[in-house]
Amino acid sequence: MLDSQYHRNYCLNALCTYLKTSFVTVLTLLCIACSFLEAGSGFGSRVASAVCANAGAPWIVQDDSGNAELTAVSSFPTLRTATYNIHSGLGLKHAFYQSRATVEKHLRGIAEAITAQASAPVDVIALNEVDFSARRSGSFDQAQFLARLLKEKSGEHYQVIYGETWHRDTARFEVRFGNAALVRHPVLAATACNYDDTSRCGIPAATADMPPLRATGVVNRIVREARGLIKFTIDFHGQEIDIVVTHLDAFVLPEREAQAAHLLKRFVDPQRTTVVLGDFNAVPTEMTQRRAFFSADRTHDCDPRVS
Repeated sequence: MLDSQYHRNYCLNALCTYLKTSFVTVLTLLCIACSFLEAGSGFGSRVASAVCANAGAPWIVQDDSGNAELTAVSSFPTLRTATYNIHSGLGLKHAFYQSRATVEKHLRGIAEAITAQASAPVDVIALNEVDFSARRSGSFDQAQFLARLLKEKSGEHYQVIYGETWHRDTARFEVRFGNAALVRHPVLAATACNYDDTSRCGIPAATADMPPLRATGVVNRIVREARGLIKFTIDFHGQEIDIVVTHLDAFVLPEREAQAAHLLKRFVDPQRTTVVLGDFNAVPTEMTQRRAFFSADRTHDCDPRVS
């Protein structure tokens, strides 16, 4: 009876949240379409066709870190990685609440996909939008649950590395949420932080020439969400490899660009092997150019035809 009442109350509150979100979304699109509240791309106007690094900002094209030498070792084992945005296990459709049984079913499907598509056990799995404990998804640690499933299917033990990006302590609506990594090799070092506060990652502060991580503009402030990353080093058959797992902003274009720039400049050492995984909320160049409101996005891949 209590569970049924809680479910009804949760759905009513979720409906109110959905209506508010829908209103904000419509207002946001109208404002962006009218342009007067939009903070444009750090690289140019939203109405300009996307171009690549030749028109980029100095923090990207004027890299003073030196040129790293790339050495291919054909006999070295292949590092197998996978990356999933699991949407809190709520499924592909928009949902504000699912029973634990339903969420577990979705996560089992993800674990099955990971193990079925790999010819050998995956070495590193990046996860975005993970509920570490949330009423909406059954109040359990989804990262640990996936690690246990993968061990059952592959026989490999996976260590979980957490990167919480936000939490809510409101009674009966508690959420702990963020990024995670599942790793089956020794972890030599690990850290996690939000882009808004990188002090927890123990890296130097951003220099004055770096783009601001908080965009201006009313709409941007309304739709922004805390974003973060995990950085860790693994011992891969005697070779140290740095891994970065991140989830870049979906709606605030200048913040997504800034996050990408800070990630490359401050978290990636060009003298070390680094693998970056996660949901970048970016699509190939041609798709970007066709998307209304996002044509100026520079976090997509570069089109070699652009000169």
